[in-house]
Amino acid sequence: MPSTTEDRAPEYLIIGHVTKDIVPGGERPGGTAAYAGLTALAWGASTALVTSCSPGCDLSSLDGIQIQKVLSGRETIFENRYQDGVREQWIRSVAESLSPVHIPKAWLTSFIIHLAPVAGEVKPGLLDLFQHSLRCVTLQGWMRALDADGKVRHAVKPEAELAARGADAAVFSVDDIDGDVTAAERLARMCPACAVTDGAQGCRVFWKGEVQAFRAPPQPEIDPTGAGDIFAAVFFLRLKETGNAWEAARMATVLASRSVTRLGLSGVPTREEILDCKRAEKSP
Repeated sequence: MPSTTEDRAPEYLIIGHVTKDIVPGGERPGGTAAYAGLTALAWGASTALVTSCSPGCDLSSLDGIQIQKVLSGRETIFENRYQDGVREQWIRSVAESLSPVHIPKAWLTSFIIHLAPVAGEVKPGLLDLFQHSLRCVTLQGWMRALDADGKVRHAVKPEAELAARGADAAVFSVDDIDGDVTAAERLARMCPACAVTDGAQGCRVFWKGEVQAFRAPPQPEIDPTGAGDIFAAVFFLRLKETGNAWEAARMATVLASRSVTRLGLSGVPTREEILDCKRAEKSP
């Protein structure tokens, strides 16, 4: 397990697989770990990642992030197809699962821990290791089942509920639950602060027994991939910074909506975009 680590905890630690995404015209890096990790880096947080992939996996797009790489004989590969705004996915292979032994001891006191599975490669019980962190989860990777040909279908697994109950903050999409608003609300209320995203419509946030909706600013959509992951990172970072889920959701909605105007990882907000949003929040 070659690794790049330091003896101090990062501010933002993300655990999950960086993926190889097959898209029309070729391949590109993806996964919540990539989009959220780069967003945290742009935010200005020292960022670390625990992931698994093959020895030859190119992680150069994640420059600036400390990486603990668990070597695997395969990579996590997704094939994504979009038609009329609807995404279909196939999982072609999955790298090794991630467990407590893969996490450097010094990282257990990270300010924010973000469990970010894409294919069930992380167990919710990892949250128990982080007693002094803001414990955050994106539930999507525990809400996927595969057909015989590897096509992804939605299924809320017990791990999703365990993670929601064990976390301080969670994010998932109505698409992850096939648009079942009743089921989405039930799951969201299991977590102290939970944002349920709905693409171009924005999100609904459940916090302190209340619910608020946040509309997304209209944007010309080029590529929606990763928008939910960017939303999640901003939501968690701003929640840690302010302690206010409404404020966190407002900023996350704005920055995620801008991300769809660019392709792939270029949708990650820039440092200047983040600072502009913060300045706008302070304006009367």
